[in-house]
Amino acid sequence: MRYASSVRVHLLLFSVAAIATAFAGSATTENATDYGTISSAVAQVMEEGHFSGQRLNTRISRIILANYLHDLDEDHLYFTQQDVDAITKAHADTIAKDALMGRTGAAVEIFDLYKKRVNERMEKIESLLKTKLDFTGANSVEVTREHSAWPADDAEADKLWQNQIAGEMLDEKLNGSTDAEGAQTITGRYKQSQAELLDQPQEAEAMAIFLNALVRTYDPHSEYLRKQDIDDLDSDMSLSMVGIGVVIEGDGRYVRIVSVLPGSPAATDGRLKANDRILAIAKEDGDFVDIAGMSIDHVLSLMRSKQGTHIRLKVTARISNDGADAPEHRDIDLISRNIDLVDDEAKAEIVEHTLPDGKKERLGWITLPSFYGDPDHPQGRSVSRDMRTLVTRLKKENVAGMVIDMRNNPGGELEEAVGVGGLFLGAVPIVQEKDRSGKIYVSKADGPAIYDGPLVVLTDHMTASAAELLGAALQDYGRAVMVGGNFSTFGKGS
Repeated sequence: MRYASSVRVHLLLFSVAAIATAFAGSATTENATDYGTISSAVAQVMEEGHFSGQRLNTRISRIILANYLHDLDEDHLYFTQQDVDAITKAHADTIAKDALMGRTGAAVEIFDLYKKRVNERMEKIESLLKTKLDFTGANSVEVTREHSAWPADDAEADKLWQNQIAGEMLDEKLNGSTDAEGAQTITGRYKQSQAELLDQPQEAEAMAIFLNALVRTYDPHSEYLRKQDIDDLDSDMSLSMVGIGVVIEGDGRYVRIVSVLPGSPAATDGRLKANDRILAIAKEDGDFVDIAGMSIDHVLSLMRSKQGTHIRLKVTARISNDGADAPEHRDIDLISRNIDLVDDEAKAEIVEHTLPDGKKERLGWITLPSFYGDPDHPQGRSVSRDMRTLVTRLKKENVAGMVIDMRNNPGGELEEAVGVGGLFLGAVPIVQEKDRSGKIYVSKADGPAIYDGPLVVLTDHMTASAAELLGAALQDYGRAVMVGGNFSTFGKGS
């Protein structure tokens, strides 16, 4: 799983991350990080730097708390409505001011209650699995509960969990497990999730979740970035990463391999296939860790490694659309290394089609997956340089026109988007940014346009951010025809 952010928000994200990181460095002792200072810094960045100019008032405080509770217990399984009411009464009006003043006590206290509820539920799960479960009733299980109400009290929560565990046990029985084997698997699954939660440094994990809830309150695309998040973003923008080369997504209680990156260890090995499910992960000679129920972030943290690390996966093939797995499991050992993300490079080809009069027409087709670039290394990867090469090559082929395919393009570096625009527009204003004081910043490309022929730009509902900004500029200057079917674009850039 890799990340891409909008251009306009991208700048703010780096501000939040950079300031928080700087404060973390200056506020770190030998044994601890001063999260109070980090909290205050992030809150000040949002109050003073966000375009909305929204103060951290009581209304915002209540939204922050609601976001935090949801992020902790996304499926509304562990907290009860009684818990939520008590937390709301105690902290709803003050938690934003606490963040601004560098007081982390409330966020940590709520996180501590969540851990307590997880531990209490684990005891009940183990007790429930020792009883004989009844599958004869007409009970149902909500697979996704993020929009469901919190259980009113402990009694309602117990009933909800009884159905939840019965549903998981039924899955195990349908996969051929005995009652004892199923109970062991389910117990191990929840114990692993419990251990994962308990293993996290309490204040560090609490504040990472809380600060993300805080910044997301200002707009849906802002995030508080931890170091590993910044590393992922840097990999995206430099088209380079260290790993085994699989793209994953959540698939029920496990994760599914979406694709295997060309030229990666996984591609060279050949045994991992799209739709395989990863069941467990181990590094070097360590024990396998069952990943059932883990978040994508935690699965990725298990897979992150230095170059040359042995990553061992226990996988099974997904054999049907309803999610059923093949009975046999496979153990696959791969060695992580640096991978060039060649699939994310801009590419060009020539396509021919026949005109009504029978003549052949040649068009240049450019696929532009993202606006990658490395501002810290000017001679590193650059989509604007790659696009200049591709457009120059297509011109030499005397194409009758060009198509820029920006479907599924999530955005990227602002400077790169401006540079690509300049290839078709020249040194004209391409992007304007206005800060909260009303000051306007204009971005222009350097140098003249290199192609002035017919141009079509393809977009879809996943075209976002820098891609939207470039498309809008080409459209506003009457330089390109925009083609997007019935879809509007994503809405991160305007």
